[in-house]
Amino acid sequence: MLRCARKAVELEPEDSYSWQQVGIACTELDDPQGAIEANRRAVALDPENGYAQFNLAWELFKACDGDHLPGFKRAFELAPELIDYSRKEKDLAKLRQDPAFAKLLADS
Repeated sequence: MLRCARKAVELEPEDSYSWQQVGIACTELDDPQGAIEANRRAVALDPENGYAQFNLAWELFKACDGDHLPGFKRAFELAPELIDYSRKEKDLAKLRQDPAFAKLLADS
């Protein structure tokens, strides 16, 4: 998947979705720094891409970077369906234990 995503970026370097796919591939390959960088690029290219905002915030949370909450808040504003996803997805259980994130979910 990463090879295909990188090829898409090579063909369309200003396409936020392609960078988002690079980020997803990096996540699957356990490359958190690559995922953070790719998702930052996706957000920079399209600040209205709620899914890239969410993916970046998730990677920042996993990296123990305290700056993840604004990204989740913005993601929920742009893609409200991510609120319900965040409440139910089993892989986000540790995130839901974060008091600040739990409050964000409760307020959303």
